[in-house]
Order: sequence, then structure tokens, then C-alpha cells
Amino acid sequence: MNLTVIGLNHKTAPVDLRERFAFAEEEVPSVLDEIRSRQPNTEAVILSTCNRVEIYVYHEECAIGTSEIGPLIADMRGLAPEALLPHLYAHHGREAVEHLFRVACSLDSMVLGETEIKSQVVQAYHLAAHCGATGKTLNRLFERALAVAKEARSSTAISERKVSVSSVAVDFAERIFQNFADKTAMIVGAGQTGESALRHLVERGVTKVIVVNRSLEKAKALADEHSAKAIGLDLLGDYLARADVLIASTSAPGHIIEPGMVRAAMRARKNLPMFIIDIAVPRDVNPEVNDIENVYLYDIDDLEEIVKQNRAEREREIQRCEEIIGAAADKVVKIVEGMSVDPTIAQLSDTMHGIMQSELEKILPKLDHLDAKDKEQIALMADRIIHKILHGPVETLTQEARNGRATGYVNAIKRLFGLGE
Repeated sequence: MNLTVIGLNHKTAPVDLRERFAFAEEEVPSVLDEIRSRQPNTEAVILSTCNRVEIYVYHEECAIGTSEIGPLIADMRGLAPEALLPHLYAHHGREAVEHLFRVACSLDSMVLGETEIKSQVVQAYHLAAHCGATGKTLNRLFERALAVAKEARSSTAISERKVSVSSVAVDFAERIFQNFADKTAMIVGAGQTGESALRHLVERGVTKVIVVNRSLEKAKALADEHSAKAIGLDLLGDYLARADVLIASTSAPGHIIEPGMVRAAMRARKNLPMFIIDIAVPRDVNPEVNDIENVYLYDIDDLEEIVKQNRAEREREIQRCEEIIGAAADKVVKIVEGMSVDPTIAQLSDTMHGIMQSELEKILPKLDHLDAKDKEQIALMADRIIHKILHGPVETLTQEARNGRATGYVNAIKRLFGLGE
């Protein structure tokens, strides 16, 4: 099965590298086009989140590996391939299927059991499908991955005590401010992560919240749901001094909060402490902000301590999820392999029967001494010979498809018998 996933995540690459390779939604179509132009007849999906960038590729004829995709994405970001390759991982065939299922089930997330990853997988898949980059194989795989994620959440406790990156950020802030009642929180970014952070803050007792977003209309829509104040991103500097705790999660391509802006806010605050949690990738806050007195900046990698605690609480559910994933992977691999052998079997049969028919048309007119019944027996004998010749290859292909190992046999038969597309 010629499925490959190539990527980097929070386990293999630091945040400064992940943010460099994160793909904004508007970039994805052109990247998919580039992949498919370099590797024709390829299906592809790009999953880019704050903790991972992964490219799923499928080709019916051959496996596409790190040597093809790695240099491509390194070149797109102006980095030498040798600087990127040590941080990449690759999975092929069934391992790639299981990896996708684990990602969708949040077993590979920084926060085990978090629920945001499923919607991110949905968005990545739908975007690729909308771009025409998927086909019958990746469509089936991603639809099955989403079904597996739903089954894992409904039949295990992997997502109990719901925890996401945004809720972990609020947990972190709560450790700093044991009482949120008299504090003002600022949410920079009105997307899904910002919305989730705001919801968790309100649940923890925050009553004064400012929502900041490039689109004021979107900021107001989110703020109105929680009786919060909304401002445009252009007013961030004017309101920054009011924030005791700030959670940044925009999709901006670079820093939107710089040291000078924070120093001015701290003077207005009379140097009262400010806690900033930057969960955006690329980062919203210039890391130099952390050098300012009484400003405490944490980025997404700093949440690891709380993440480990959440993982320990949910660890016992991993095995049950793995069993669901394993059974689903077995089934989908067999289906995909079966999808690849059926056309080959039909093509081989058509080719052999075509040869038989051509030879019969040549020889039968020369056998005038035989009657029609004799000629019919010759044709039937030729057909039985073809079926017996085909029996071995067809049985082998069918059995290997059941075992998920048909791709090599399909390619060999196509080459041996000169079968085209």
C-alpha cells in the first residue's frame, strides 16, 4: 500500500522550527499543487496545526518518501534540506494508516485526548478534497479516520475531563492567579483556539475579558457570547495595559506583540505583573518580551508539565483505543489493497481472453474439416486453459490483498504482462 506520511511535530522539532514550517490555510492549495506537479497521479492532504505539520501522500504505482517531499518543503521555507531532515519522521503503508488514526484519536497529541485535533483533521481533509487533491484512497482513509476517532471517544474515557491546548493554557494561568475574580483576561485571536480559551476562562470565574482580533466583526461575535469587550487588532497596544493575563492564538505569520508595546503597557500598569501565554504557531509574541521585568511569557512548549499530568490520567485508555485503531487499520488496508487488485485482475483477465480470442479467430477458419460443435469445444478448452493459468495469480493477489500486501504483486504482474493503466 503506497501510502506515506511525512511530518514533524512537538516530539521531533522545537516550536521555532514548527512555526517556520506551519502552512497557513491560504498556502495549502499551492503546496498541494506543487506536490502533485512533481509527483503526478498523487493524492495528498496537508495537516498543519500548532503542534504538527504532516503531508499524507498516496500513489497507486510507487511509494513516495522523505527524499521527494523533504527537499520540497525545505525549499519552500528557504532552509537547507539537511537542516530539516533530522526532524522529520515518515510512516509507510499500514503504519501510515495507524498513524493517521492515532492523530485523529488524539493519541499523538501533546494533550492526550484533546478534542480539537479531530476538527483540524476534518478541515485539512475537506480543504484537500476541495482542491481536487484527494481520490478514492485518501477519501476512504480520512473518512475512516474520523469514524475511528468518533468510536474511540464514545467507547473509551480518552476524552473525559476534556482538555485541549487552550484549557491547558488556562490551567497554567490558574496556577499563577489562584483567583480570577478581579483579573482582566485578554484573548488575542477569535478563532477556534481563542474561543476555547475564552470559554475555559469564563468557566473558571473570569468576568472581565477583552477579545482582540484583526476582524472586529469576528471579535464582537465571540465577545457577545460571553459578555466580553471586543476590539480590533489595531487597538491592541492601547488596551494591553489592562491585561493581567493574555492568551495569544492568532494565525498571523509573525510577531504581533513586540517588546516596545509591552514596555509601554507595563509603565501604564505601574509595573504590576503580566502573564502572557502564547499558544500560536508561528508565535504571536516576540520571545524578547520575557526579558521585561514582571512580565512572564510562556509559549506552547512550556505547557509540557501540565500536559504530562493530563496524559497520566488518561494513559489507561490508550490500550483500548489502540485495539480499536488496530482493527480499523486491518479492515481499511484490506479494502484499499482490494481496490488496487480488482482492476488488475480484470485487466489481466481481459488481456488473456483477448489473446485467446485473437488466436481462435486465426485458427478456427483454417479447420474446415471440423464441424461447429468441434470448434465450440476447442473454444471452450481454450477458455478453460486461460482460467487455469489465471487461477494462481488471481488467488495470490486476492490473498495478499487480505493480508494488506498486494501492492508489490500488482506492480510485478503489470510489468510481467505489460498491462497499462
